Amino acid sequence: LTKEYITYKDPKNDTGFAGATRLENAKKMHEFYSVLVQWLSLKNRGIKISQYIKENNYNSVCIYGMRELGQRLYEELALDDIDMPYAIDKNADNISCELKIIKPEEIVNEPELIIVTAIHYYDQIYDDLKKCTKKSDIVSIEDIFFAL
Repeated sequence: LTKEYITYKDPKNDTGFAGATRLENAKKMHEFYSVLVQWLSLKNRGIKISQYIKENNYNSVCIYGMRELGQRLYEELALDDIDMPYAIDKNADNISCELKIIKPEEIVNEPELIIVTAIHYYDQIYDDLKKCTKKSDIVSIEDIFFAL
């Protein structure tokens, strides 16, 4: 990827979307694209994320990151009757969804599994969630796809 690769751009900030450089945005978009391609490949073979959840005996699941990937994951898991008491997002106040969305510091009843859809920031999110949870397993959606 080159610096000339242009992705979303914040008109208030010359560095690009959310203050990231164009190269950083290109990397994020490439990761996003790769995850979508993997997800579609699994769907075409009849494999769903709910299989991972059921095979690993998780009874309650929360999604971290309720933008595009998080919304699609919510739709898929809801169709498979997966228990999702709430979703988590640091920008919870700015997101509209059928599912209750809370900020990480508001976690009270810990789910057994937290699936992180913001894959580019997974390491930082993992560290932040570990400060707020003691018993939840925290897994990237990308890792789930490659485990299926």
